[in-house]
Amino acid sequence: MNVLKKRFQNRVFCVNSLFDSDRQVRFSYDALLKKLPGRAVITAFLAFLLIISSGCAGGQSLTAVQVQGIGDTTGLYTLILYHEAQYGGLKTIAFLVPEGNEYSLAPYAPGYDYTTISNVGGQEGLRRAIAFISNNPTYTNYEIRRISDPVGKTVGYEVRPLYDATANGRSDVMWVEYGLNGGTVNVHIHLYQSIMEEYESGGR
Repeated sequence: MNVLKKRFQNRVFCVNSLFDSDRQVRFSYDALLKKLPGRAVITAFLAFLLIISSGCAGGQSLTAVQVQGIGDTTGLYTLILYHEAQYGGLKTIAFLVPEGNEYSLAPYAPGYDYTTISNVGGQEGLRRAIAFISNNPTYTNYEIRRISDPVGKTVGYEVRPLYDATANGRSDVMWVEYGLNGGTVNVHIHLYQSIMEEYESGGR
């Protein structure tokens, strides 16, 4: 039930953002429990939320493909460091966005989950990104992915950790959604379901 509650709350955060600033329509997991009988109904309602919030990544979906480096290491970048403490801190990732780019990148998360640092040199930004994601004791390596717009122009780069597969069940524990909405790329960062359930069940 805790896993279900966590997913519900994540989707509520997304769905509530679809409404205007008056927030006249809001959902509460605990209030729902008082009104709806049984887990089956809650599961059905969660499925409804998944459907109506499927566009929360915002606009056109973008792709990220693994590359060997960030290309221009002499230019300036905006460095975004994202970390969520739950689930052993596995949900940690960094992004490098070229300064002067027509796009900005924004994680869909509370502000306290990430830090944004402007005007960082490419080499320094990559070094800091790798240092940031490598703090977990199960960290083994990293992977760089290039985020592209619909015509193939570089939006930015993600620097993601790879973990000990024997400790976490797999080395790559996250899937990331990128949605282009005007000049903003909205980023949704997820852990795989099996990993969340393992933590929720007390297996880790």
